[in-house]
Parts: sequence; C-alpha cells; structure tokens
Amino acid sequence: MTEKVISREKIQDLLKKLGESYNVFAPVQDEGKVLFMSLENSSRDVVLEFKNALKPPKEVFFPQTDILFTFMKTTDGVRSEDAQRKKSKPNLIFAIRPCDVQALQLFDKVFSGDYQDSLYLERREDSIIISMVCSEPQETCFCTSVGGSPVTAEADIILTDLGDQIFASGLTESGEKILEDRNFKTATREFMDKKKEAHSRAEGSMKEVFNMNKISEIIGKSFEKPFWNDISRRCINCYTCTFLCPTCHCFDITDVKRKGGGERIKTWDSCMSPLFTLHASGHNPRGEEYSRWRQRLFHKFKYLPDNLGLLGCVGCGRCLDTCPTGMDIREILNIVISEDKTKE
Repeated sequence: MTEKVISREKIQDLLKKLGESYNVFAPVQDEGKVLFMSLENSSRDVVLEFKNALKPPKEVFFPQTDILFTFMKTTDGVRSEDAQRKKSKPNLIFAIRPCDVQALQLFDKVFSGDYQDSLYLERREDSIIISMVCSEPQETCFCTSVGGSPVTAEADIILTDLGDQIFASGLTESGEKILEDRNFKTATREFMDKKKEAHSRAEGSMKEVFNMNKISEIIGKSFEKPFWNDISRRCINCYTCTFLCPTCHCFDITDVKRKGGGERIKTWDSCMSPLFTLHASGHNPRGEEYSRWRQRLFHKFKYLPDNLGLLGCVGCGRCLDTCPTGMDIREILNIVISEDKTKE
C-alpha cells in the first residue's frame, strides 16, 4: 500500500489534471447543500469539510432517468434503435464517504447478477473511487452498527483530512498510479501517526445503536407482528427515504410518446409508493401502508442478506436527516429486536 500526503491547496490542481482522463464528480456547495456534481466545465471549488452529501453519488452510475431506446413508426411497422450515448471518459468520484462506497458494492452485485444491467456496468467500467474518511461522523450516522466503518472502504484511494495536509492511501494499482502525481509527497512517520489518531477519534465517536446479531433471523419472524401498523402510521409517503438512500435501486420502465414514435425510459421508483405493486387487475398485494414499510425493512435486513450476502443499509443516516415526520430506522429496528420472543 502506497501512503502519501498532498497539500490541501493542491487538491484543485490535482482534480483539474484528473479531469483530463476522467469525468470527475466531487462534492460542491449548491444552495447551501453539499452535492456530488461533475466538475466538467465547472469553476466551483470542491468542498472537503462536510458531514455527508445530501444525495448519494449513486446517480453517477444509476441516473434518475435513462433512455433505453427510441422507436419510430415506419411504413413496415415499427423500428427501434438503442439510445445514442456519448463516448466519454471513465468516471471518477472524489471524496465519497465509506458508507456510500459500501452501497456501490451492493449495486455491483445487484446489476451484475443474473440480470446484467449494461448501462450501469458501462458507467462503472474503469471507474475510480476515491473515498474520504469521516473524521467527524454526524449524530445520525450508524455505519458501525451495520458492519461498516467511518475509516475504511473498498476504494482505489482513501483520504484522511489532517488539516493543511490530506493523507492518501493507495489501495489498488489504479489508485497507486494516481498517487504518482507530483502533487503527492511521501508520507513521513509524523503524518502516519496523525492519520492513526484521526482514525481512532472517528471510530471512537461511533456508538452501537442496535445489535445486528441475527437481525435477518429476528426480522424474518416479525412478518405477522401487529407493531408494523404503529410503526408506519407517521409515514406520509413522500418517498424521500428511498430516493436519497444510497442502496435503493428500484426502477420503473415507461414508454413516452414522441412525434412519429417514442422512447422507452428507465426511471427511479419507490417501494413506498402505493402504485409500486398495483396490478393491472386493480389488485394490490401491498396496498396498505404498513405492508410497504414492512417490505422496505425486510428487503434491507432479510431478503438482500439472504440472497446476496449484503445488508441493504449502510448507516448513512440520510433517511433520518430528511424524513419530514422524524421517523428513525434505528428506533424501528430496536422495536423489532425488542419484540422478538426468542431467547438465546
């Protein structure tokens, strides 16, 4: 593993150079919120002092709207063509938090399994992930309770903020190649010790908010429990928790009419919508709000672990931060655990 440091004031220069080979996405200020945005043709300064971005950078690989193909009426019937996609450079995400990196690992499994999502895989191919340690996790973060960490990530490079200097650890061959840039200097023992101290502080600030031991088994026994009605009562079906969740990946397919033809479009969808499971016959197996909330929790903590070996929650806390009625997934999981009648 290569370990180097870079002066904070050199970050913009580094990103400008990386922009020659990559389509760089980095955190910037936008109307008071931190968002990951493309730096192409942008003069915005990158923000490094932030808890987490409002939206996860999953949009880089899984955009809200994607045109799959177009279709046109012809004298012989209908002709379809794959959407023309601009040939672009590989994607690079800079300063992504470890929890969002963990979410991308789930996306990789979902979209490269039995169903191969060519659009996702095309955008993910040759991409570079540069993560940044959460030096001061916010109160709503709970990554360590779901098997994550504020200081480690399966990225190409992981950065640690040391003030005037940024410590960089190259974890892959691609990451180490980037660290060959002249802006990076070899890390001295002093910087290595400071990095270790920063990591210890970050890990020490995280508290276990629930016991994940056998959560899949415990939640699996709660399907018929009456508490789901009480839990879901405050939900107003705004879908914020799903659209801002870094692991949610549901989508819908729609045909949009255009002059002389149309487009088939893939768009984000939400399992919290009453229309999500509505059949053409009018039957809806999850028409009641409690059943949709239950499905969301079962999907994250039962079905995904059983099918893919990964939890569908990375503890980023976005659903807590943005829920207009203050619903707290940590409290809900503790209710599920406390209601379990199985004695060890």
